[in-house]
Amino acid sequence: ICKAHPVIERPDLESIAEYIAELTRHSALSTMKNKGKKIPKIHYHEVADINAVHSGIKAIGKGIHICKAPHNAGKTQQLIKPMALEREGVIAIAPRVSLVSDLAQRCKLSHYQTTADDPNLALCINSIINPKYANSLDDARAVLVDEVSWIIRDCHNHHSTLGTKAHQVWTRLTTLMQSADIAVGVDADINDDDLQMLADTVQGPIHLWIVREKRVNLTAVFVSDDALRNHLEQAAAAAQRKLQDLVKQ
Repeated sequence: ICKAHPVIERPDLESIAEYIAELTRHSALSTMKNKGKKIPKIHYHEVADINAVHSGIKAIGKGIHICKAPHNAGKTQQLIKPMALEREGVIAIAPRVSLVSDLAQRCKLSHYQTTADDPNLALCINSIINPKYANSLDDARAVLVDEVSWIIRDCHNHHSTLGTKAHQVWTRLTTLMQSADIAVGVDADINDDDLQMLADTVQGPIHLWIVREKRVNLTAVFVSDDALRNHLEQAAAAAQRKLQDLVKQ
């Protein structure tokens, strides 16, 4: 919407650029239904928000649950955290140490770099095959996995940081998810290929919870057509830079 009004401030342009880049990345990584068919072993649940996912998982109970929700939808704070606080014997797994630290703090779990023998433990994916954590892992009643698609892809890529241990890590992870009372993985970018790899490995059904995208209304005001054109060019260039940064990650 264009009106006679002072040019929009640059911070707003940067927000628009981030929004465009995120939409592009989300589209490129695809959704669950991009191939026109569903994976037989997966039970699909489409819900309005993270709270509905939490309620649905509690109603179903045991099993493997995967939550696909937009970025900043509250997957960690409103799903992983309450599930961790509701039970004992919780193992939380993430692909990076910084994410592990965040999980440990939010979910009140011990950090794997400070202790190895605690029934409630947060640790990095590459450490789940380390024998010193075996006691905690073998007794896990709940397995919570952050950035699960990242982990799935690393486990199937021998050029990832897991290297030659990738298959061993994958076997250990999927064994843990099946032996626990409940396993929950969350990610904004999980796609059909990720889910197929998981379905091909684990026994029994997988419950996929898809949180619907919420529409975002953006309004900008510009003083003239030239100002509009110039700022659109700037926003497009900023979006391209953001997208390139995301791809490098």
